[in-house]
Amino acid sequence: MLGVPVAVWMLALFGPMPVAEALVEYSQFIILLLALFTISGGIHLAGDLPATPRINGAYLGVGALVASFIGTTGAAMLLIRPLLKTNSDRSVKAHTVIFFIFTVANAGGLLTPLGDPPLFLGFLRGVPFTWTFNLFPQWLFVNVLLVATYMALDKVMYQREDPGDVAYDREHTEPLKLMGKINFAFLVVVVLAVAFVPSIDIEAIAHGTGPWTLWVPWRELLMVGALVGSLVLGNSRVRYYLNEFAWGPILEVAALFIGIFLTMIPALKVLAQVAPKLPLNDVTFFVFTGGLSSVLDNAPTYATFFEMAQALQADSSAENLVAGVLPSHLAAISLGAVFLGALTYIGNGPNFMVKAVAEEDGVEMPSFGADMARPHPGGHGLPFRCRAVVGQGHWCRTHCRAAGADLGSGKQQVPYGPTSPLRRVLSGTPTVLFGAPESVTVPGSGWQVGRHDHHESHLPAGGHPQGGARVGPPHRGGRVRGASTG
Repeated sequence: MLGVPVAVWMLALFGPMPVAEALVEYSQFIILLLALFTISGGIHLAGDLPATPRINGAYLGVGALVASFIGTTGAAMLLIRPLLKTNSDRSVKAHTVIFFIFTVANAGGLLTPLGDPPLFLGFLRGVPFTWTFNLFPQWLFVNVLLVATYMALDKVMYQREDPGDVAYDREHTEPLKLMGKINFAFLVVVVLAVAFVPSIDIEAIAHGTGPWTLWVPWRELLMVGALVGSLVLGNSRVRYYLNEFAWGPILEVAALFIGIFLTMIPALKVLAQVAPKLPLNDVTFFVFTGGLSSVLDNAPTYATFFEMAQALQADSSAENLVAGVLPSHLAAISLGAVFLGALTYIGNGPNFMVKAVAEEDGVEMPSFGADMARPHPGGHGLPFRCRAVVGQGHWCRTHCRAAGADLGSGKQQVPYGPTSPLRRVLSGTPTVLFGAPESVTVPGSGWQVGRHDHHESHLPAGGHPQGGARVGPPHRGGRVRGASTG
């Protein structure tokens, strides 16, 4: 909403050029994200590996490797769903999604302009496609440190899991299988389009120079063509059933970032004027770019400090400049934008998408600006919520203690209103579980959900009695999570 009055204000003060430049840049930015989001949504990595720290660490490491070449958006959308499926038997997994955002959705994309949106904006401003390969040592150091830190943390969390859940997870695995391979051809088209195909040149148009071809966004047209090809030729079952593909995450990102791009117009103008008076060097470029990237989004923040760095060298005759910027300054700006854009959900475009997908899968993610220390009944540092979805291919996903099993076909919602019995049961309100008035029957299934004491165990057929058992997502085969087999 704020972007509209800012755009009108800029039109009145400076004419159409600043707003036109912002809109063109936004269009180039969002079309790249849209293409990567859509094409990667047609690729599915099937299978269910044991959710051990080593396996989860491998997901993060592989994601960091491919993020620079298919984009952090593409890598995040390709791997987040398999990672969530692998960890479906774990009771605590928000930390896994958070480190996934750190590595796959951010730090992994440092090596090419395709990897992370701010680097793409640098490419649009003249930074060579291969220049970011010079940042490989920093890429390697940060990603190894992140994966190692995650594995150490996950080892502690893994040891706190219920032994029955761990045993079941190890026994019920499926080999990995890649589906929707045709979409990799469309990803290659996007990569080649970014690297070699020109786009609209708004400055040449403004000055009335250049041929008519400068008016045509060739690169974006090619990416849209790859996007359409993926939708038409790709497997619809893989996209909409296995990946549960939806347009919601990218629409949220598009709405958020149009406001950011427009409201950054006056900030760009002010900072360009004061840049020569500021104590700007390699350290301050990194700190300022990174700090603002976390709260304003790293793409326009990168653009802001890139132009400030250019302004510092406006009268310089140095021969080693990269797109008019000192290489050390460009490195500091790039590192700050890419690495510290991971600190909030709006710091980088894919962050918000990963959060939306994880929450759709039932993972309770910390809210914007919230830490993970808020206590709740589950005993770990995440806000408490229970979400249950019953149906074929959709397991009852919870972050609480509730009974469940495979309920067959027919996707249905378990009632969970403010005064529902399920909310009272799961929030710790004393009650008797099965057969009592406050037990909850899942519609159309005959199964009941609630809490029982240590003296009564009336579990459904196929379940196993265990007083006070902790149970969660129902599993294939009807085993009650956490129940003993004795």
